[in-house]
Amino acid sequence: MSRNDSEIVLKSSEHAHQARVFSVHELTLRTGEGVVVPLRRQSAQVLTALIAADGKILSKDALIAEVWGKSAVTDDSLTQCISDIRKALDDDDHLLLQTHARKGYALMRADGAASRNIWFSKRGLASVFGVAGVALLLAVSLWPDRDSSEKPAIAVLAFEDFSPAPDQGYLSDAVAEGIITELARFAPFSTIARNSSFSFRGKALSIEEIGEALKADYVLEGSQQKLNEKLIITVQLIDASNGRHIWAESYDGSVSQLFEFQAEIIRRVASTVGGQLAVYPNPTGTRETITAMHLAAKGLQHQRKSGPENNRKSQSYFEAAIKADANSSKGYLGMGFYYRNMAWYAETETERNAMRGNAVAMLERALELDPENYLTHYLMGHLHADAGDLDLARARYDKTKLLNPSFSNAFVGSSPPLIYRGDLDAAIADIQHGMAIDPLHPEWFHRYLAWAYWSAGDCGAAKSALDQLSRPSPNALKTKAAVQVCLGETADSRVTAQALLEREPNLTISMERDNFDGLWTDPGKLEAWLDALRLAGLPE
Repeated sequence: MSRNDSEIVLKSSEHAHQARVFSVHELTLRTGEGVVVPLRRQSAQVLTALIAADGKILSKDALIAEVWGKSAVTDDSLTQCISDIRKALDDDDHLLLQTHARKGYALMRADGAASRNIWFSKRGLASVFGVAGVALLLAVSLWPDRDSSEKPAIAVLAFEDFSPAPDQGYLSDAVAEGIITELARFAPFSTIARNSSFSFRGKALSIEEIGEALKADYVLEGSQQKLNEKLIITVQLIDASNGRHIWAESYDGSVSQLFEFQAEIIRRVASTVGGQLAVYPNPTGTRETITAMHLAAKGLQHQRKSGPENNRKSQSYFEAAIKADANSSKGYLGMGFYYRNMAWYAETETERNAMRGNAVAMLERALELDPENYLTHYLMGHLHADAGDLDLARARYDKTKLLNPSFSNAFVGSSPPLIYRGDLDAAIADIQHGMAIDPLHPEWFHRYLAWAYWSAGDCGAAKSALDQLSRPSPNALKTKAAVQVCLGETADSRVTAQALLEREPNLTISMERDNFDGLWTDPGKLEAWLDALRLAGLPE
């Protein structure tokens, strides 16, 4: 491995074969001879936090908060990371990574000293620890200090497509979406949700205006251009406060290099914005995988539109994705969406259950191929919730949040199981967090928040949430009627119920009871909901 201006490589002349180098640009742990030492992403994050602590003891809670944030994980996850690090460092005797009973962990030198040797390079800071001939190096990019309680936020805008007509729309938004997903896994900064950052497509606004609207410190914008098998991706990282370009880069190669380009963009953004880095597995795949990704992206474009006709249109793209690469999860995930929607459109319970079974089978295959695809876990969570398996649903939603902390839908969409059980503080907190990371969030977020507030007995707050809706859905109208009854606005609730029945003329109290029976177990809440709708004028 060569030495450059952002990395210092330390090799002990006596124990060169035992050296360990953690590089900010390689984002891998290597031996002194340059051989990659396997280390999972979360384990690398734990290692980074321990090195930054400079020999001080970090509690389990502090490490979990640093690496997993607000995601629900157990001590077992941290214990596995500690084990991974010791294995990677050949620290079988626990001399380097020490356990302090009932206190936590510390990364120490063999003599127990907390001091360290430091070398400065033009771009980075390298910290070296030694024990029994083992050396560990960490390169950390320098960035101006900020309040440690505030994470810098970055927004990734939809990339412009400059491809000629035959290749226009290739991969759709998959390049930018992949960057958002991976950046969201880095703890030192937050990533604005896709819903918000992509909403500026085609709008003539300055970077400063976009940054202010999204509450973002940095904006990444870019373009893609495909011509036959040639691919050019250009990206610029911009300071959102003043529009200053921090850096710009162009990646010019073949379509098969897409994942390579994506990984390098992620690394460079993370090193600039975050200051300290975690390791994550590089996206990988063949040319066929990229074709499957392109086809699946086309199918998802139809999925984002409502109605059975758009659902049917998506099917052929997902089937073509599977045919293009049967070892890619993308087509199977898409078919999971397709079958779940078919279940909603089904006219009989038998047909509905069959479609859900097909969806589960497709998602299980997708998880076999890619266990860390956040959308697969999210959709599986919905299917568990559809079946009334709220514990399984909650576990899937929690996994989704861990895999993509910027996916606001997971925080808001996972609130119904909490509302059903009466865990209302947690439901409201999740919804508010989803809104915070998605400043331009869709209107349905407000409907879920209003429902949670009504369930908690705060009908004033519920009304304020509903006031944010420009055109309430039928479910929002139900909530509005219940809230109006709660506030003593019975006459208004009857007007709302009438508007609801105009859109769903066959809706009855009995149907509503069937929808929630066995799910809404918070004592008395289902009956209170039905009583409110009854007072509003919904027929039995």
